[in-house]
Amino acid sequence: MGHNNSLLMAAAFMYILLIMRHHLPSNSWEDTANNIDFAANKIDFLTLVFNDPTEIELLKLQAISFQYCDSEFVGKIHIFYNDDGVPDMEFIKEYYPKNLRSKVNIIYRDNIVVKALESSWRNQQYFKLSVSNYIETKYYVILDGKSHFIRKITSNDFISNGKPKLWLGNPGPEIACLRHCLAYFQIKNPFENDGRNSQLVTTTPYVFITQQVKNMIKTIELAEKISFWDFFMKKLEYKKYSCTEFFLYSTYLIFSNNIDKHEVVQRNNFAITIFRDPTSFWNTYDKKKKAITNPNVKVFGLHRKAVGRTDDDYKNNLMTLYSNFYDKKTCDMIKSLLYHAPRSGKHSVAAKN
Repeated sequence: MGHNNSLLMAAAFMYILLIMRHHLPSNSWEDTANNIDFAANKIDFLTLVFNDPTEIELLKLQAISFQYCDSEFVGKIHIFYNDDGVPDMEFIKEYYPKNLRSKVNIIYRDNIVVKALESSWRNQQYFKLSVSNYIETKYYVILDGKSHFIRKITSNDFISNGKPKLWLGNPGPEIACLRHCLAYFQIKNPFENDGRNSQLVTTTPYVFITQQVKNMIKTIELAEKISFWDFFMKKLEYKKYSCTEFFLYSTYLIFSNNIDKHEVVQRNNFAITIFRDPTSFWNTYDKKKKAITNPNVKVFGLHRKAVGRTDDDYKNNLMTLYSNFYDKKTCDMIKSLLYHAPRSGKHSVAAKN
């Protein structure tokens, strides 16, 4: 009897999804967008940050690195403070190029969410999607706090053939997350037979279509009959490789027949990142130094946990790398971060001023 009930529930859910698919035609976002005053040819940026001293220092570096961005295509730069309280974050604006400072918008989590929250990897994913309500451009780019630009950035780095790029590559163990999301929408992977190196990935910078994110949230809320918060934070079974924000979005595009709104392209070396453990063979400096000579590398990432784990040789090599892209003042700031990294933990953001 229980087995039959499970089958009936699954069938009912599939029926709801099919109804929603028909009620959200593939061009619905275009009709909606025509009624919204989107900033022409602009792209908003979003970075989530929490109250960790190394995280704040890396945000300063990201702000400085916007010197490489063509200001003509930059809409607003949203900084989402995903932590307790509403500390004064206005100081961060001083690190952006002067011509971009007026575009920096600080959003405090506690000003828009009434429930008490801990900053977490999970709710960070939720806010990357729900913040679509604050976006004023047709597309928005998600930046990790660890990421900074090292070469000239134009809209062509995010847009191809008039569409935002969606990357293919090797998702590694995160392919389990992709499969969870495919299973949720009860759809097949159109890239299944293209090899492990040509699967959807979650590489940042990641470009969202604003209206598609809103459509996805609305579709899920109508199908589930609960808020998107309750769905994402409570209903989705939380495991290490559960549904994640980027895979939920990309599989929704497949489900709603909107994957063609993106230009699906093979990942190149656009972004190179030093992740948590710099001693792993794939994470050593030798694997990252191509950023100096490869003109395709335009974004460099340094994970906050890697900062305190690099030895002096790694630090010296990083300073050589950064000296190719930043002036002495900025390099001195980076050197201070590398050699005098504060301990992670809760500190006053004001002290970062």
